[in-house]
Amino acid sequence: MLLRTSLLLFIASASMSLAGPITLQGSPLIAQVLKVAEPVVKEELGIELRIGTEGGSTGGFLSVGSGTTQLGMITKMIEPSERAQFPACAFDEVQIGWQVLGIGVASNVWDSGVRAISRDQMIKIYEGDIRNWKEVGGLDSLIKYYNPKRGRGTWELLATWLYKDQRLAPLGDKFETVVRYEDARDSVEFNVSSISVMPPQMADGKSVHILGIKETDGSITEATPAMLASKKYPLAKPLMILSPRRYAGDTKRLVDFLMSPRGQAMVKSVGFMPVREVAADFDPNAKPGPAAAEAPAASNDAK
Repeated sequence: MLLRTSLLLFIASASMSLAGPITLQGSPLIAQVLKVAEPVVKEELGIELRIGTEGGSTGGFLSVGSGTTQLGMITKMIEPSERAQFPACAFDEVQIGWQVLGIGVASNVWDSGVRAISRDQMIKIYEGDIRNWKEVGGLDSLIKYYNPKRGRGTWELLATWLYKDQRLAPLGDKFETVVRYEDARDSVEFNVSSISVMPPQMADGKSVHILGIKETDGSITEATPAMLASKKYPLAKPLMILSPRRYAGDTKRLVDFLMSPRGQAMVKSVGFMPVREVAADFDPNAKPGPAAAEAPAASNDAK
């Protein structure tokens, strides 16, 4: 019995190695999650990953459609017109999380009554036409804005919201630049009358607060799961894994892992918002442990 079990394990291990690595191409944002998952997936599932980010989301979509990579990492749901470019592909996409940003302000701004900001007001702050918080109903104090580094994902999402096309956005070089989410949070926390862009979960609701987004009809949108699902919150992008066909074999095992509580904790650990329950005890710095039971399968409600 022991010999038979050992033989079966050997055959299974050999089959995994013969399958070769899974190649992924696309968004550097999603690649952050895969880099965290990579050692765990290799140790526990026997799956090796090859991750590339050349060409971003567009490159990921095109490489999957043309058959040069197995999975794409893209920050949008593909449109019917895009599917039509590759009629031989029965694209299957699974959403593993959200990139969500909020407008974070210092506590003195929040306490003065500023609880929401409109796109038009944010454009005027960015372009220097609004310089004092009293111009948006707050205290009489100069606005201290910290700009995300131009060309990175945070800045691109902000610029696309403000100007529809990021190429139309001013450089914003008159502002101090922050590179990491932690830099944005710390800058707002330790500087009065300040404002920057960061994931909502980085605001503690004490020294840093996230403003609602004031729409043209006067309504306020916030980064809640319901508003994200309805696509009403503007500062958000879905994080998608794209396959040219229905997930099966190792690609399905990989996606199932990413949708498990541990995989979703990895999504959260790099500053993104998960779409499912998160493992409360996940430590992103811990070494992979012994193989765990296979994660629940991803279903269409996560797409």
